[in-house]
Amino acid sequence: MLNSCVLHMSMLYMTRHAQSVANLEGWVSGQTEPELTPKGLQQAAELAEALLQTGIEFGGVYTSDLKRARVTGEIVAKRFGLEQVTDADLRERNYGSWTGTSYEEAFETHREAWERVRTVEHEAPPGGETIAEMRVRLLRGLKRAALQWPGKPAIVVAHRGCIWLLIRTWQLMENGELIKPPDPPQWLEIPVEQVL
Repeated sequence: MLNSCVLHMSMLYMTRHAQSVANLEGWVSGQTEPELTPKGLQQAAELAEALLQTGIEFGGVYTSDLKRARVTGEIVAKRFGLEQVTDADLRERNYGSWTGTSYEEAFETHREAWERVRTVEHEAPPGGETIAEMRVRLLRGLKRAALQWPGKPAIVVAHRGCIWLLIRTWQLMENGELIKPPDPPQWLEIPVEQVL
């Protein structure tokens, strides 16, 4: 599923944004705007080079409008000389009042509540969105990405939560287990018909 070279013309090449300050420091970024770290900038450059090595003629780069994904996409788009389009529907999940909390607090102190929010379709963090709400907007955004450059595949840069939701929704398996969301410079290939 990762980095295989089949049906280029009908694929979305989707990856997560490069490392952000929130990733490094260990807090829930949600829809906030942390910067990329120096390591993140390097990851984005490595992603661009890895995609360039495929020899595929991409149509463009389609990203979440949040800064960490947008900047990752800008680095890739610049390397290819491609157009970049941003889309708020590809944002990370809105975690409401839990945004900004440390992973330790989120996953240790409030473990049961977090597990419900991560697994129950219509359970939302206080002031945040449900899995079902996120899925609707994410698929809407991916459909636009699939149609943006007819006849050419798109590079899509979003967030770990987005990719993980797609993996669970479509039950993308490898060796009997759900695959893990790829970090740059890897990507997930999604057939366009999956989102249309």
